[in-house]
Amino acid sequence: DEIDLKELFLVLWNGKLVVTLITGFAAVCAVLFALWLPNIYESKALLAPKGEGGAGGLAGLARQYGGLGISKTCLAMHLEVLLYCAAQFALQLVIAVDKLPP
Repeated sequence: DEIDLKELFLVLWNGKLVVTLITGFAAVCAVLFALWLPNIYESKALLAPKGEGGAGGLAGLARQYGGLGISKTCLAMHLEVLLYCAAQFALQLVIAVDKLPP
């Protein structure tokens, strides 16, 4: 039992009209179905320009917490704890993946 690739290609080439029609019909049905469904998910965003002299991103966050009595040492300790937890999670994930059956 051998498969002749040339014969298979010729069968597909001769039936290209049928394949095209079926694919086109499926695509049209998918688009109509997607348009028929009600819109459940909705997203809104408010965009505002950055004020004069204001810092955005991490600088703004650091300035926000700078006056709350959180020292740089405390922030560094929190960062170390977060990094340690992330490393432990990565290690557990690797161990769990190794135990998965092939």
